[in-house]
Amino acid sequence: MSSVEASPLPERNLAFHALPFALPYLVLAILVNGSMQGGLHIFIPFFFLVALGDLLFGMHTADLDPGTPEERLLVHHLLLWLWCPAQIGVVAFALWQVLVSGHLAALEIAALTYIIGKSCVSGISVGHELVHRPRKWERLFGEALLSSFAFAHYRTEHVYIHHARVGTPRDPVFARKGQSVWAFLPRAMFGAVVGSWRFERQRLRKRGLSPWHRSNPFWRYGSMTAMWLALVWLFGEAGPMSGWVGIGIYLVYSAIANMILRIVDYLEHYGLSRKILDDGRYERVQPRHSWNASHRVSNWATYNVQRHSDHHHRPIRPYPLLQHYGTDVAPQLPSNYTAMILVAMVPPLWRRVVDPLVDEWRKRFYPEIENWRAYESRLYLERQDKLALISEIMEASPRLGDWIEGRTDLLDCLDHPKFADLHVPDDVGMDAEQLKIARRGLVRLYYTLEFDYGELAALTVDSEEPQTVVDVVDEARDWVNTRVFRASMHLMRGNMEPALFVGTLSRIMDTAIDVLLQANASKFGQDRSLPEGARCAVIAFGDLGRSELGLDSTLDVTLLYDDADAAGQIDRAIGALADRLFRSIGTLGRENLLFERVVSSCDGTDEGIQTLSMSSFESRFAPGHATGIAGAFASSIALASARAVCGDKDLVRAFNERRRELLAAWASEGDSKRQVAGLRTGLEGPASDAAGLASLNALERAPGGIADLRLMADYAALLSATGVAAATDSAPDPFAAAAGCGALDAEAAEELGNVYSLWRNLGATLPFTASRQRLGDPPTTAMDGVIAAACDAESLDQVVEDAEASRHKAAARIDQLLCAA
Repeated sequence: MSSVEASPLPERNLAFHALPFALPYLVLAILVNGSMQGGLHIFIPFFFLVALGDLLFGMHTADLDPGTPEERLLVHHLLLWLWCPAQIGVVAFALWQVLVSGHLAALEIAALTYIIGKSCVSGISVGHELVHRPRKWERLFGEALLSSFAFAHYRTEHVYIHHARVGTPRDPVFARKGQSVWAFLPRAMFGAVVGSWRFERQRLRKRGLSPWHRSNPFWRYGSMTAMWLALVWLFGEAGPMSGWVGIGIYLVYSAIANMILRIVDYLEHYGLSRKILDDGRYERVQPRHSWNASHRVSNWATYNVQRHSDHHHRPIRPYPLLQHYGTDVAPQLPSNYTAMILVAMVPPLWRRVVDPLVDEWRKRFYPEIENWRAYESRLYLERQDKLALISEIMEASPRLGDWIEGRTDLLDCLDHPKFADLHVPDDVGMDAEQLKIARRGLVRLYYTLEFDYGELAALTVDSEEPQTVVDVVDEARDWVNTRVFRASMHLMRGNMEPALFVGTLSRIMDTAIDVLLQANASKFGQDRSLPEGARCAVIAFGDLGRSELGLDSTLDVTLLYDDADAAGQIDRAIGALADRLFRSIGTLGRENLLFERVVSSCDGTDEGIQTLSMSSFESRFAPGHATGIAGAFASSIALASARAVCGDKDLVRAFNERRRELLAAWASEGDSKRQVAGLRTGLEGPASDAAGLASLNALERAPGGIADLRLMADYAALLSATGVAAATDSAPDPFAAAAGCGALDAEAAEELGNVYSLWRNLGATLPFTASRQRLGDPPTTAMDGVIAAACDAESLDQVVEDAEASRHKAAARIDQLLCAA
């Protein structure tokens, strides 16, 4: 894995090999000189000289033999051991110059405070190395050193949390791709402290001890930090300032050092997520999970900390033995840490430079992962308990991914027995086909026989709890969203047929509208109650009218009422009710997973729910309407898909009867075929280069596609109005209904019905593949599988082939049926 073959060096050469690692001692010398001399001596740009050295001397990819005995590395170890008293003494000396001597101006004090914090960065490299050492006294040396800038807890956080959880959201100092350094810093700086305390508390509890037991290392961390606070307080009191100024300076330079370290944490693992395995665990840490940088001079200045890939692969390996890895094993930063820190502080520049490298890393090491959205989502950090589920959802359905990012509580609704108990485990001894049949059968049984649509009414309008209409709407929204999400998950996993899915969604929406109508008309409207004898019902058109409501549908509804009141009292009351009902449904539509907006087919507007009286019902939909034959026929086609959702039973019965009569009148018109042909506008064939999901989406608007088939289905429903079967709601298959009453050729009806079934399946599932938040994400195998499973096909290619062939057959059959137009 190393780029150069490692070979043992003679003892004398090992000592010479150690000498360049004395370079950081210049930092201490510069700090002593700057604190004594002040002025420009404070600003000797050591770290930029290191960066310049990298430009001049380039990379160093040669490795020592990792099997070199530790006793041969004495000079390397001495450099670390001597650094601890040296830095502690130099920082104390610099603080004396700042707080006690009184020879520095205010601007010089501010500058030197920053330089002290910056110089502690070299101490971080030493402390980082020592806290990994097996000898206790070395670890104590490291803690003492780190306490000089309030960082003693680093041992717990780095060794026990960071190394165990690197590349996962459980590591507070891991940055996912797309996260800016400024968004990363608060969690990294404060979350690491909190996480360290929690870790030690849990470790003590496992041993049956209190978190306040003397063995908690936080007593030691706190004591060391308290000694520094006491020191700077005494220095402040001894000088011209005060102890509080001393504490303030200590906290400021510590914050600077801490922030620089956290920025280093940001760039060391940015975007390098560990893969989630099938059992929900993470893969083992590999060199590829850390950014590597083998720049010669900056690695001397940081004790090889930039060879970070090997450090995480072999955490206890001493710094001189850390190995270099090439690009075939570990990702490489384009420059050293100093330069990359500056780049990270400008997020747009960072993303431009590093994000393409992350994408390249993903393709190289994880070509099987097609969608990394789960790893980039904030849910990756917020819902660590659901990462396997989040990954499954975002891989298979961008639309459901949008939902869970907007409402994380949806993930919890899948824990409910009404969802979890419908799952048939993989290990029940069935083959794949038997397992599919069992799962679909169990889901169908539940949604056709056991699903409780009356549950919403029991929670709201039938509840004894005091509520308002707003309470009812809020309860209805949660009820609708959780039920729609559960049904969507069943469809996504292939456990629910699309026809059952759209039917279930339609019934869920029926229930919500019914509850909102009751809430606004009676239970919560006593002061605005309807006049005696007033009757109303909600009529649905379009997808809801066909009982084929899918995701992101348009809700097309109208409030129908009986206006047998010459004085107009009922008209005014119904108008007020419609206004209240519209506001309720509009509120329901906010953050609603099922529909996007409300329109009315009665007048072609999208201004909300419109009212329609029975007396105007005929004039609006009857042949010869004042808007003209073409406009009236378009209304009749809309009426063909209409269905009474809820309301007064007598009024619903009257509506169904009158609807059948009006449709029958239209069916008897001699030019109905020509009128239908006139409505087949805006149909275009797909682009020749369209493929996969893009091809299916294009086919929806092509001749013989879903829009064309829906028009013909409504026309078939109009033709079947002369039959007894159409006296109530539309039949599930309008083509079969039309053939049953002799209005349509049986062969044509069967062919169109089969194509319509295919397009209905596609119409139910295609919205799952589109994200409203992220544009340009390529389709995944899992997404293709959702479509293929919904259409009972082997692959997406087969679905596209079947859809294209069916579209041509349907278009030809429709042209044949309308040839007399």
